[in-house]
Amino acid sequence: MKRFEFPLESVLRLRRFAEAEARQALTEALTARNQAEAELLRTREQSARQMRQLTDELPTLAATEVVAIWQELDHLEELALKQAAHLADCEAEVQRRTEAYIEAQQERKPLERLKEEMHREYLHEQDLAEQAFNDELAVIGHSRKGGEA
Repeated sequence: MKRFEFPLESVLRLRRFAEAEARQALTEALTARNQAEAELLRTREQSARQMRQLTDELPTLAATEVVAIWQELDHLEELALKQAAHLADCEAEVQRRTEAYIEAQQERKPLERLKEEMHREYLHEQDLAEQAFNDELAVIGHSRKGGEA
């Protein structure tokens, strides 16, 4: 009996590879997005700490210290705006890469189903051939027994 061979195996391998690359690109985009989100969160927490320090210690701070804290708050706010813009860019990249990954899956899945269907058909044909062979052996065996009697 010959072995099952899927005629589009090379195409299927290429599509699996493309899907793996798309999944890796999505993973990288998600990592970048999570990092950008964490950086923005740290900046906002630092800004909140500075603001609490300013409100808690305002009566005891010298004017130069108040000015320095306000400058630091301005700097943190500018940084937070830049980080928010970067986070939005990362979110858009995650969206693009998610769509590319889904598209790669959609290109691979029909080939996988076709391969499975062809393999089931191959197995069915093998079963039929084996059954026909066994039936033939049974007929031959029966005819020999009948010829001897």
